[in-house]
Amino acid sequence: MAWRPGDVRCRGRSGSLASGPRCPLLTPTRHPSEMGGSVYHRVQKICDAVGPAHSKPSYREAAHKCGLRAVLRREGLIVATFILVPGAGGMAWYWHRVVPLIRAAGHEPVAVDLPGDNRQAGLAEYADIVARSIADRADVILVAQSLAGFTAPLVCARARVQMLVFVNAMIPEPGETAGVWWGATGAVEAREQAAAVRGYTAEFDVGTYFLHDVPQEVLRAGPEQPREEAETIFGDPCLFEGWPDIPIHVLAGKDDRFFPIEFQRRVARERLGKEVAEIPGGHLVALSNAERLAECLVAYEKG
Repeated sequence: MAWRPGDVRCRGRSGSLASGPRCPLLTPTRHPSEMGGSVYHRVQKICDAVGPAHSKPSYREAAHKCGLRAVLRREGLIVATFILVPGAGGMAWYWHRVVPLIRAAGHEPVAVDLPGDNRQAGLAEYADIVARSIADRADVILVAQSLAGFTAPLVCARARVQMLVFVNAMIPEPGETAGVWWGATGAVEAREQAAAVRGYTAEFDVGTYFLHDVPQEVLRAGPEQPREEAETIFGDPCLFEGWPDIPIHVLAGKDDRFFPIEFQRRVARERLGKEVAEIPGGHLVALSNAERLAECLVAYEKG
């Protein structure tokens, strides 16, 4: 059988790597024979160390202790999965410019589509959909845009997530609703103050606040009618106890007019104790500056 990406195997009973089960910890992109000798030796070492009992969580900890994953990342032998969750409306199309860039960097992008216009679907249903898209994947980086910040902690409780990245996101408190979030954070006041300082209208309209920096050719290639978000989601409490003990990053477009950069800095500090990484782009940065966004996401994966 031809070798395929992901075919790093644990030692089987015969003592051969090839005779063992496929190792879900490692998803390399090149045949082991193309690795440097020391890298291949360390692949064997970790498989020996953790054995076939991959149902136990200890195998990942063992990998970190042996330093294997850092070596494999440097060699380009590990494929991360970026789970890309859109904001209001839930259209996976939002990520269509980022997806090929992540794939070109050697990783797996999964743009999730959510039923934003379904009044019967709440945060739990959104989280279940995202968790199903993760399935049994390892090395998952969850990327949450805008409203998806309210889905993110529920996904982390349902699936194995290695890293969480907020992008121009609503960062919730446990039990908070997205409707209450606006007043609790002072989002509207911050938006109006930024408009007064920067000289655009304080009255919300899509063109001024969402599309001001999105290229016309991107808009022309998009859906004729964007999917509207059902109001019911804004009354659904975000039921989680606390943030997971994983790396969490906050990425913000410094040209965002909907959630101004000063506002995002404050909320990230108050709610996560995190500083914001800033890139050029507005609220829909995956459409306006996909290249820089993808570059930052891949850099997070590399550590």
